[in-house]
Amino acid sequence: MAGANLTPRTRQRLGVSDAITIDGEAYRVTGKSPGGYVLQCVATGLHEGFDGARLAALSLAGRIEISIGHHDALTVRTRMTADAGSVAALPLRDQQIIARKLEWITTFLEYEANQINNQNGQQGRGRKQASVRSARRMEDALVEIGKAVKARADARARPLAEDGTSQDPLR
Repeated sequence: MAGANLTPRTRQRLGVSDAITIDGEAYRVTGKSPGGYVLQCVATGLHEGFDGARLAALSLAGRIEISIGHHDALTVRTRMTADAGSVAALPLRDQQIIARKLEWITTFLEYEANQINNQNGQQGRGRKQASVRSARRMEDALVEIGKAVKARADARARPLAEDGTSQDPLR
């Protein structure tokens, strides 16, 4: 779950196979209580209680990283097979493929969120709209996403202006 923020209103289920880093220290889940978790500092072996509000505060401050399933057998085998601990350790071509797929996925999720927000704003009109993920609407979504991805790629390909900003494409 690295990169996602925990808030007091979200519930995060942590498990024994998750990797948790707080302020650069590695922790592991050793127990659960009604209000939070018991975590053990890997370096010291000491246990500490973290309730939901404290985990949320750490997340909002950017002080916690959670890698869900990091220690699962399949995840470990996959890392061993890939012979890479991070995307940066992969060959450049593989990094480019991953980046391209991630851009499409991220753009789709942004598009979907915008559609949901627009639908929620129109709820009072008494009509239910189809999901972006329906077969009927997916084709339109992919066309729009393709345009957005291409526009960003074109912007990245343009040389920068003297001040380091993107140049206007009409110049």
